Amino acid sequence: SEQQKSLVDGKDLFEQAKLSKSRSQYEASIQHLEDAGSSLDGIGAYLLSVMYHEGRAGSKNETKALNYAKTSALKGYSQGHFYYAHLLLLREKRGDTLTAIQSLKIAAEKDHIESINRLNRMGLY
Repeated sequence: SEQQKSLVDGKDLFEQAKLSKSRSQYEASIQHLEDAGSSLDGIGAYLLSVMYHEGRAGSKNETKALNYAKTSALKGYSQGHFYYAHLLLLREKRGDTLTAIQSLKIAAEKDHIESINRLNRMGLY
């Protein structure tokens, strides 16, 4: 389908942009991944979150970064759980910390090393 093609193209453009450091390729990656609609998977949502958080295609958008990280986590992607927790912890709000710990624990159950290390540093693993 068109949405599946957008997903694949968006991921490919992200990989190309990582090598070229091309802002326009990051912009194209965002466009394709967002065009994936209901086909967007956990990896695609994670990539969108990273690009918005780091401002790779221009200005940063923390709201979109957090929303896409949450989508990635909800789709079961371990790195998405870790990144969602990371973004929540950056906000330093009590309710966010509890949610972040839950997300890290879910990723840790899937043997996600970064999440296990983060929980260890927090004294929770």
